[in-house]
Amino acid sequence: MHKDGVYLFACVWTLWLSSLQLRNHVLQLFPPVEAAHQYWMGELHNTIASVCLVPRLSSRIGASAVEDDFADSCSSDDEDAEEKLKKSKLCKNRTYRHLSQLVDPAVFFHAYDVINKHIQRVKEYVQTWLQYQVLWDVDVNEVISRVSDDIETWQHLLNEIKAARSTFDTHENREEFGATIVDHQQAQSKLNTKYDGWHREILHAFGQKVADRTEAFYKRLHALLTDLEEQGRADDPTETSISAMTFLSMSQFQMDAFVNGVGPQADALLSSLVSNLTRFLLKLQEASKADVEWEVTFESLRASERLLERQRFAFPSDWLWIDRVEGELETFQQLLRHQALLVEQSREPIVDMVKRYNARVQFRLKHLYSEWMIHRPVKSDVSPQHATQVLEGYESQLNQLAEQYAFGEKAKNVLGLDDLPAGDEEQFSPDSLAEEIKDMKGVWNALSSLFTDVGALRETPWATVAPKAVRQRLEELLEKIKKVPPRFRQYDAFEEMRAQLTSYLKLNLLITDLRTDALKDRHWKLILTTLKIKKTLQEVTLGTLWHADLVANESAVREILVQAQGETALEEFLRQVKESWQDRELTFVAYGTKTKLVKGWDDLFQLIDDQVAALQSMKLSPYFKIFEEEALTWEEKLNRLRGLLDSWIEVQRKWVYLEGVFTGSQDIPMLLPQEHQRFRGIDQDFKNIMKKAASVKNVMEVAGMDDLGRQLDRLSDLLSRIQKALGEYLEKQREQFARFYFVGDEDLLEMIGNARDVKVVQRHVNKLFAGIAVLDTDPENGTIIVGMRCTTP
Repeated sequence: MHKDGVYLFACVWTLWLSSLQLRNHVLQLFPPVEAAHQYWMGELHNTIASVCLVPRLSSRIGASAVEDDFADSCSSDDEDAEEKLKKSKLCKNRTYRHLSQLVDPAVFFHAYDVINKHIQRVKEYVQTWLQYQVLWDVDVNEVISRVSDDIETWQHLLNEIKAARSTFDTHENREEFGATIVDHQQAQSKLNTKYDGWHREILHAFGQKVADRTEAFYKRLHALLTDLEEQGRADDPTETSISAMTFLSMSQFQMDAFVNGVGPQADALLSSLVSNLTRFLLKLQEASKADVEWEVTFESLRASERLLERQRFAFPSDWLWIDRVEGELETFQQLLRHQALLVEQSREPIVDMVKRYNARVQFRLKHLYSEWMIHRPVKSDVSPQHATQVLEGYESQLNQLAEQYAFGEKAKNVLGLDDLPAGDEEQFSPDSLAEEIKDMKGVWNALSSLFTDVGALRETPWATVAPKAVRQRLEELLEKIKKVPPRFRQYDAFEEMRAQLTSYLKLNLLITDLRTDALKDRHWKLILTTLKIKKTLQEVTLGTLWHADLVANESAVREILVQAQGETALEEFLRQVKESWQDRELTFVAYGTKTKLVKGWDDLFQLIDDQVAALQSMKLSPYFKIFEEEALTWEEKLNRLRGLLDSWIEVQRKWVYLEGVFTGSQDIPMLLPQEHQRFRGIDQDFKNIMKKAASVKNVMEVAGMDDLGRQLDRLSDLLSRIQKALGEYLEKQREQFARFYFVGDEDLLEMIGNARDVKVVQRHVNKLFAGIAVLDTDPENGTIIVGMRCTTP
């Protein structure tokens, strides 16, 4: 123990060795720094333990004396009771563990702090090596792509790469931190190789950037120098063109004479001069601004080339050296100063010329504006094509003046004349007129589609006009006008178009009425004559009627419509009459096997009577005159048909009656041989007529058969004669047997014709004799009557 109460420990320290290694492209320290820290802390604790854990003497012989001495040393008279108690506990331990508690804690803290600082130095050193792990983690091309095109950024990057190499660019293989050693031999060689590859690629990329930047700078410099040289040549003026340098090379007298020239050629030359001079001044202005910027760019390129030289960049054979660029830049600056001096010396003539030029442009603008206000197409009475041509003409003139105006304004701007007073007159800008022409073009572009749509409606042939579709289309066009921007609708052309479409929409009701089927060609001739339209109906379009002043002639047109509608009713009736007989056929029914007879006479007679009555009523209509001929023809035809059918039905009725008389009995032909022979001829003629009629069937065609009426009249007359002769015969029979007066002719003929047929005669016996009901005949011979029976017993 030290005399001051501090314990001194003696120990022997070992060395700790860690190695920086590259394994699987990963830099790492083995063993790690944490292991070294743990090791040194353990060594410190072992050293303390080597003293504090030494066992105390435990032999009882000498132990008491030693303990007594130690106890004496642990106690003193001037210590307080608490301190004595503490020391007494320590004296009872069997080791020297209590010594650590007797040492000042600051001693231990100092030892720990020394170890921690020592390890921290090792960590910081190792970290400087581990930061190069990025060489394997990041692709060098990614770094190059992230760096911008700023040359200064590249320069800063290369300088940092150069400075960062100092960490591993050393001949030492290890670094000692007291007893801790970091060996970096294995990682150093691989890191050098990787770092060199990175440096080469980045240096090559930087060299390419510098080469591209230098090439671009040189091209721009050379192009601007060429432009200055080109505009610096004083060419001879032509009739319409003069260069700026030619003007600047003139004397003061020549300049004044040129500016004061009059006439179209002088105006053209002045316009050419101002435009060329404006380009000349703008190019000088551009060159002056570029000259200031290029000084900085040039110095940056020079510094970049020197940096490449310092870092031993392998320049290619076609490298554009900065010295060549410097020579081109000096030539450019000399030419720029020369041309700027010429402009400064001729400033007054240039300013005077620009003022005169602007005054002339203002005069032309005012004149063009005055013409525009008079001739601009604002009415809808012009076609969109013509309006477009007019607008294109004004636009072409304005574009020329706008170009001249722009050159004048640019010249004023370059010469610093913007603040000069403009005088009392109003200054015209082509922008307002250009905006108005643009709006007017927008108006006519919008109107063009409307004109196209309305034109399509106008060209619609009248035969295909659908009033409902026309109305719908007109309403769509009016809605389309409402959607046009308000600044366009303020023009008269739009208002006139809207009014025109509205008038067409109002006329659509009359157009709808005119599309009626009641109007025939004769009515349309009257309408076209009234409207003074010299076209046929096939040539008439919807536009023809729109432009025919329908409003003024509406009353006359409607009178024709009323007449057409009235005539339509009569025409429809005549059409129905015609159609009713067009397919009307006679209905035939078989009369045994002999012939066919006509039936359905009542329907035919009813139809004829109704139609004849209606035709007679038509004569009272005010529109009958137009159909008089056709109506009278049908009336005559129907009356003739009625007479024919009357004869026909009479002949058919008589034939049926007589046919039953002459063919139903064998006695009648013998009793009336002459009438029977005559009937046979009539019978054959009647059957021929019925056969021919049955093959034709159509009523009107049958009625039109040759001599049908005459034949029917002849047959009717012959049948009447036969019927009369038959009546006279029956009268004689009644005179012979008065009871025959009790039966009719048909019954009597039946009885006479069937005198041998008792059954037939028996049907009429009760009419002759009221008391006889039944005749009894011989069972063996039914023609012999053997008795009579009455109705009552």
